[in-house]
Amino acid sequence: MGRPTSYDSLTADAICEQLADGLSLRAICRASGMPDRATVARWVVNDHDGFAAKYAQARDFGLDALAEEIIEIADTPKLGTKTTSKEWGTETSEGDIVEHRKLQVSSRQWYLAKLAPKKYGDKQQVEHSINNDTAELIAAARRRSA
Repeated sequence: MGRPTSYDSLTADAICEQLADGLSLRAICRASGMPDRATVARWVVNDHDGFAAKYAQARDFGLDALAEEIIEIADTPKLGTKTTSKEWGTETSEGDIVEHRKLQVSSRQWYLAKLAPKKYGDKQQVEHSINNDTAELIAAARRRSA
């Protein structure tokens, strides 16, 4: 049996629940019995049964779940083995794989900043300055228009 293509509210709800938990649509659609990504995209575009709004809200909740996951990754040591090539051979050490956790955190931060820059992006500070020449030009223009 092939993947489902017709809109089904139970499947749509399951997709939204998993999106809200922070899973990617790609991962969800890989599961058995789930429609492919193009089908889900059609459901969003066609807004079957208000699916577009449910999908958008689930995506927002999923971003929040990823933000919470960043804290969990940072706070939870992960044991592993690191192998380093040396001129005399290889050196193996065991312990917390900090570099891997930094990559996980950094990847999620980048993703969040791109998808929701107002909420998760770096704050940009814009400075305005005006010099005396510009101020005099503005004042002169106002006098002329009055």
